[in-house]
Amino acid sequence: MTYEGRHTADGILLLVHLLMTDLRGVDPAAVSADLWAEPVRGWLAAGAALAAGEPRRALAVLDDPEQEETYDDLVTRTLRTAATAMDVNWSPGGLVGWALPAQDESALLKSMDGTHARLAILAKDPGLRLAAFLAARYLPDLLVARAVLGSGEILDALPPDVTAAVGGAGEVGEAVRWFDEVPQEIAEGGLAAPVAYHLLVAGDVRARVGDRRRSEALRQEALRLVPGDPAFAAMASLLAGDAELGTPGAAERCLPLPAGRRTLDRAAKHYAAADALFRKAGATRGRAAAVLRLAHVARLRRKSDDRTVCVDRALTLAAAAGDRACVALLKVHRMLDAVEDGRPLPVDDVAEVRRWAATVGSGSWLLGMAHLVAARAGDWTRQSHIVRGREAGDLAQRLAEPVAPTDAGGRPCPMPLA
Repeated sequence: MTYEGRHTADGILLLVHLLMTDLRGVDPAAVSADLWAEPVRGWLAAGAALAAGEPRRALAVLDDPEQEETYDDLVTRTLRTAATAMDVNWSPGGLVGWALPAQDESALLKSMDGTHARLAILAKDPGLRLAAFLAARYLPDLLVARAVLGSGEILDALPPDVTAAVGGAGEVGEAVRWFDEVPQEIAEGGLAAPVAYHLLVAGDVRARVGDRRRSEALRQEALRLVPGDPAFAAMASLLAGDAELGTPGAAERCLPLPAGRRTLDRAAKHYAAADALFRKAGATRGRAAAVLRLAHVARLRRKSDDRTVCVDRALTLAAAAGDRACVALLKVHRMLDAVEDGRPLPVDDVAEVRRWAATVGSGSWLLGMAHLVAARAGDWTRQSHIVRGREAGDLAQRLAEPVAPTDAGGRPCPMPLA
């Protein structure tokens, strides 16, 4: 696949794998974008930033084309759409349960405007169209669908214009049906991996509405398309463990689920298998996600020593992979664990997490972390753990203080969000 002699097939293929963000098959830290010429170099740098959960970094490395006169401009614009969606509408566990601020809503709508026309033009190059579709439609649609499935309140929180722009996932049934068929852009992309990825994502969507039988069937169908691929097998195991816990995003949201011993044993078995398979695939980012979940199983079992070991190991893995959104989340989990254990909070963690969000990270990811801490504070208060509830409430307030985009030096960032 070439375009004016510059778009190499392996570069575009790598971009596609980076944009399959839930696969976690490529470590952001392992991407050497400088091996490619522009514009692929910039696209890969942005794709690696998105895989790292750093949409503001992605926006900083991408041009902001005004006229969109070339294929380059069209693909760049779709990557900016993905970055904007991840900056304003992304949260741990997929639960964005708040109304988008007017500025964020405007940025998201502006970034998505014209997506259909761009994809129609790119139909002449199925490879480029596939990458553009994953960026401008698939990722934003998935973020909205998971928010819809995670909380009925999201139906009131998301403006109708936003849900319509990303596929009309205005109700749970519609959000589920959107994933029942393989999108044309993926089916015609000429690659088995994106089709398998869609089937795994569709299985996760089904699990989130309690349809575990269909979810398992979709996972098996996906694995038949990519036999022997450890990264896909690992993702399937990760999703199977999530389905066992029964509540969408439970581990990322640090939810105190009333899970029984057998349920936790089955979930742990799936997560351990995912860790081993991600290791085989050389995917350290995937291993971090698996060990984060093992930490939560230990948390639910009330095995604080095992929990601490797993959190520390997951932090090491996430940092090595370059998944800094996962690093930030694990630091918040570690702070919550300190509150529960009655230990002092780790020094400077709040400031570091907020600095990351303001410079290269995601504002909505930060707000989502504040929400999960506030939810835990509420749980403790209702259980009469007054000191824990107060400390967690204070932590949530510190995390939730608004942050404006800044550059790495802490100066106000002049780049637009769309």
